[in-house]
Order: sequence, then structure tokens, then C-alpha cells
Amino acid sequence: MGIKKIIIKYLIDLREEKILPLSKKTGINRGNLSQWLKDAKGGYVSKEKVHTLSKVLGFDEHDGKLSSGIHRFYLNHKNIDKLIFLLESLLSQGGEILIVSNVYFQDSEGGEFSKKYCIFFPREAGETRIIGELSLEGEEDLLRKLTKWTQQPGSSWSFKQKKLKINLEDLFKTPGFVGQILEVTESVSELDEAFGFKKGKLGLSWETLLTAMKRSGKSPEDFAQILNLDPSIKDET
Repeated sequence: MGIKKIIIKYLIDLREEKILPLSKKTGINRGNLSQWLKDAKGGYVSKEKVHTLSKVLGFDEHDGKLSSGIHRFYLNHKNIDKLIFLLESLLSQGGEILIVSNVYFQDSEGGEFSKKYCIFFPREAGETRIIGELSLEGEEDLLRKLTKWTQQPGSSWSFKQKKLKINLEDLFKTPGFVGQILEVTESVSELDEAFGFKKGKLGLSWETLLTAMKRSGKSPEDFAQILNLDPSIKDET
């Protein structure tokens, strides 16, 4: 099996793509695509269609890299090795990994639930980002494997301050801001701004914090109370 096919199969798994929708997106016969991915007899897909499939999955065959934009993966302890393979193969110059915890969402009945993510900021790819939603099942094993990989001699990927946790919504108890960024945005610049990624470095900035506060719907007085600040303090600017 060639490396291109391995990359395609791994991307399908990490993106949780299904055969029927993928067949419709690419124009590849469902049966042929299924057989081709299984390396089974009769599974023929033309070079042109393989190129189309790669493009749909966000793989730039010409450059041998992930295409520009935001890639959303669903990570679990069973497929983390596939992600590591892609990072080593397609983003070999490395970068920084940020763990984002306690991202709150509201369900249809008004209840709250939270998710955890790993965001990958590649050093070499100016307009490529990976947002990985972590499965609750086997989460510790997943992070243990990822951490062990980053600690290997010569590793070009590293966690920001080990495992930096941004808990803006945990502090403000306001579902929406971080989740909107992670689940919806297709803008690399918006993602970078939200998490303070500038010139290849991560860091929570005052601009990021103030943006989250303004979008929360709470008043300055609300935050003063949350942070136990003296409301009589005057603006010195």
C-alpha cells in the first residue's frame, strides 16, 4: 500500500467520514470506493478520482501537506497513532499543541455539557491548523501516548507549558464563545486571535481575554464581582 493511500485512509478515520457521503462528494462509485479502501479485488479508483478524494479530505498531493485551512479531527485512544503518523509525515517541522478544557455547550433542553480539545499549531504551515475533539473514552491513554511522543528525542512538537488549559468559560460560566470558535469557524486568523497564536508562538493575551468577556453578555460589574474586584477603581487610560 502506498503512503498516499495510507494518508487517505487515516484522514477518513480521523475525520469520521462515512462511505456514502464521501462517495457523493467525490463522484466515486460507493462500492468501488469501499473495495479500494479495503484493498479488495475490484476496488478500482482512477488517479483523477483519487486526486478529488484527497482534495475533499484536505490533503494537498502536490505539496505533500495538509491543505490550508482548519482541519477538524475526532481523536480517541485507538486512532491517536494515525494522527501522529500524519503529523510526522505532513507537518514534519513540528509546532505547538494546546489542550483546551471545559468548553461548555448547551443541549436542546438547556442543560450544559463540556468537551475537551487539542489544537495543533504547525510551525511551518502558516494557514494550516488542526482542531482535535477528544473522546471521553480512553482520554487519559490518548494524552499519555501524545505526551510520550512529544518527549521523544528530536521531537519537533511540544505542549504549550506542558498542558496549558484555557478555562475562560469555566471562569465566566458562559457557554458559546470558545465553543463557537472550535466548532464553527473556518477562519485561521480568528482561531489564532482567540488563542493568542502569533509568530509561531502561543500565549493568552489581554486581547483574547477581553474579547471573551465582551462576547459573554456580562457587564463589567458582573466580572468585577466574579473576580472580587473593587468596583470603585477608576479607568486610568
